[in-house]
Amino acid sequence: MVLKFDLVGVGFGPANLALAIAFSEIPQTNRPRTTAFIESRHEFSWQSELLLPNAKMTTCFWEDLVTARNPRSKYSFVNYLKEHNRLFEFMNLRDFYPTRADYTAYLKWCEGDFTSTTKYGTTVNAITLEHSRQHGPLFRLECDSLAGQLVYLTKNAVLAIGRQPKIPTELSSSFQDHVYHTANFKTRFLSAFPDNSKDHRFLIVGTGQSAGDVLQYLLMHYPRARISVILRSFAFLPFDDTPFVNEIFRPDFVDLAHHCYLNNIHSIKEASQLTNYAVIEAGQLRDIYRTIYNEALQGRNRVTLHRFSSISGISRQGAGVGVSLRSSVTEQIEEIDVDAVLCATGYDSKNLDDLLVDLGPYIDRDSAGLMRIRRDYSVGMSKVGDCKLFIQGAAERSHGPGDPALPIVPTRAAEICHAILGQNPADAAAAPIERQEA
Repeated sequence: MVLKFDLVGVGFGPANLALAIAFSEIPQTNRPRTTAFIESRHEFSWQSELLLPNAKMTTCFWEDLVTARNPRSKYSFVNYLKEHNRLFEFMNLRDFYPTRADYTAYLKWCEGDFTSTTKYGTTVNAITLEHSRQHGPLFRLECDSLAGQLVYLTKNAVLAIGRQPKIPTELSSSFQDHVYHTANFKTRFLSAFPDNSKDHRFLIVGTGQSAGDVLQYLLMHYPRARISVILRSFAFLPFDDTPFVNEIFRPDFVDLAHHCYLNNIHSIKEASQLTNYAVIEAGQLRDIYRTIYNEALQGRNRVTLHRFSSISGISRQGAGVGVSLRSSVTEQIEEIDVDAVLCATGYDSKNLDDLLVDLGPYIDRDSAGLMRIRRDYSVGMSKVGDCKLFIQGAAERSHGPGDPALPIVPTRAAEICHAILGQNPADAAAAPIERQEA
């Protein structure tokens, strides 16, 4: 079956959901007439593996899908609370940061208005260029779905396919039955250790928010477990949400990052390291420290911090694995035996080259051989007519360290709307339309 749309989005997480909302708030005479979104998962989900009790966001409640673009939108987190009769209760919390569960419910509430334009359980295998006598060049998206093979044709394609778990090289090909990533924490790790009353031995690699979340969970739910944590530096570091640092999420900072990405992007990334990378919310750090302190009062020392350390090797050891840790201070090697290694080591952008291999002859490359992404998030291309291909969430190198983060999502959606429609960006933030009843 061949289907033609004015706009096709690949992936339907927060980024393309924000884009769908942005287009829905543009007057019908200006917006693309037909839109479709394709999602490989069978239903909407977002970071479901870390939906742990009381786990909180590190983005505040107004850093939702719309407020930075259109504060009057009915799709704001505040309006979600109002619609669910929880606005006053949330206000009484006096807390900027919602729980992951509450934010996920908000996303699903937004997604509910776009089920008719979203095709779940559908995987894009290839994107090619097709020349049509009537329409000129078109992107051809070849897909597999539960209903069989589908082909989508469009002038505008927006890729927001998410990120993939990053496993340290020392662990990436060894003893996979004992190496886990927080991306599969609930379905794989917890399933492998269903008996939480045993004397398990766990090693956590990583010092970011997901490391704090799983460490706190294991301390609470595995009372006899002994937990080691590898720290490359001396201590866990707190998430920096101070006003000046948070300006990395402003569009003018993205202008700066894009202007100098070939020369100075590493300096820009280093300057904003504590907003996105290997940091934990300060209140959570205090809670974890308090738990460890209280257990020490009872003569229990279940957590060992291996400071200034990194993994230098892994081997089979009985029913588990032996991990060799190298100290960057003393250069000494320490051997520890564990039942499992849990990587809270973040994510990398997915490699788009396989998906776009057939478009290779049309894609502009920079001096490093990587596809050139323009300021409006479109891929530099030639000989494709008026076709436009956009990338969401995989432009950290060219658009700065805030690109994968939620706070950038609404303004990026507005810029992509502007690029597709050729409007002034302010026009893309029209007054919200009324929510349609189901």
